Amino acid sequence: MTTPIIANVFKHTLLGSLQDFYYGSGTVLKGALFDSSFSPNADMDWDGISEDEITGPGYPTGGIELTGLIFLGTPSRNLDAEDLIFPAVTLVNVKFVVLYLINPTPSNILMGIWPLVEAQSPNNTDFEIKWNVNGIIEIV
Repeated sequence: MTTPIIANVFKHTLLGSLQDFYYGSGTVLKGALFDSSFSPNADMDWDGISEDEITGPGYPTGGIELTGLIFLGTPSRNLDAEDLIFPAVTLVNVKFVVLYLINPTPSNILMGIWPLVEAQSPNNTDFEIKWNVNGIIEIV
């Protein structure tokens, strides 16, 4: 993956003290896929882009929940999770991974958009997104 686009709504949420970076044990973060026709920018929000999400056999609308969320640092500055695996999907030109919070309130906060190095077209196979070994995102 290349450098992510961190959504302004996520930055404003953190900087406006509406949420700490550590959301706690009730945090639900999802990853969704978008194709190469998607034109991302930092001013997007989940409600405004969800209708552009990719579709295809085996792909669940809204993406899948990240598991193994780990918040590191005091205060929390680094987020990591297990790699995302979309099992047995058939998709065309997957180019972007979008992460968004669905819990806690406020929900559907777009965290960011991670472009893949090149578009991928899995054909009835597991499609895996591997995060950087240093974590998904670090707030400094």
